[in-house]
Amino acid sequence: MSAIAELPGPAIVKTRPARLHSEVIVTETNGWRIMRSPRFGCHSTWRQMLAANSALPPRLKYALVPESWDVELRAECLSSEESLAGSCVRFMRGESPSLKEDEPPEHAPDADTLIHLCESAGWKAELRANKTVVVPLPSGVHIRIETSAGALRCVVELGEITMDEMPTTRARELLLLTLAHEMRMIRPLLRGRAAGTHTLAEIEAGFTRAPEAEELNHALAALGVAASACAEVFDALGDQDLASRYLAIRQPQQRPPV
Repeated sequence: MSAIAELPGPAIVKTRPARLHSEVIVTETNGWRIMRSPRFGCHSTWRQMLAANSALPPRLKYALVPESWDVELRAECLSSEESLAGSCVRFMRGESPSLKEDEPPEHAPDADTLIHLCESAGWKAELRANKTVVVPLPSGVHIRIETSAGALRCVVELGEITMDEMPTTRARELLLLTLAHEMRMIRPLLRGRAAGTHTLAEIEAGFTRAPEAEELNHALAALGVAASACAEVFDALGDQDLASRYLAIRQPQQRPPV
């Protein structure tokens, strides 16, 4: 099953006691392992959760469940990512401060290796003048491939969000946190700008090591669909009237946003 498929309800649920926080619910279905925990930490606002996503280890993310408006710490891994899935569960239980896999970190692959890896996964990659490897999408945006200390990150920039409480900002934050729940492998996040008045919104799919071609294909496919689904909406929510209507429709009156 593709990474872009809708998440079903739990097929096999395993609960284990948490060491420091709450239990972790693990669902195994159709070649995926989905991990959820109602562990919030001190991140109580939408913006804080999206900013926290940028600091979490790869694949872990805060997400908003649209049906209940519950917030959960979440991760999705392919069945081939057994080591990463185990590390995610240990992190969510509070047993490990990071995702430390059994094997030592790899050296970051160079640009030629990244391009070959993308092509092996069935995607055309390009090397830009600034030495950045990108995968162009039909929508006109591109996926940027980044590496650091053996980890790999595929990312799409959506645009800037102002650091205020305007409906345009709130609507975009809601869009991103809902996307975190609805799309496997996709993590929305916010990264600060130097001026301090704006922050950059991104969606990414990350790996703790260089992925296999099939794993990378899932990540790039998920990012392509996520970008197509939310990039235009993200831009449209820059209109205050539209953003206000979006919030009025999406947020239940009895559950004001945090």
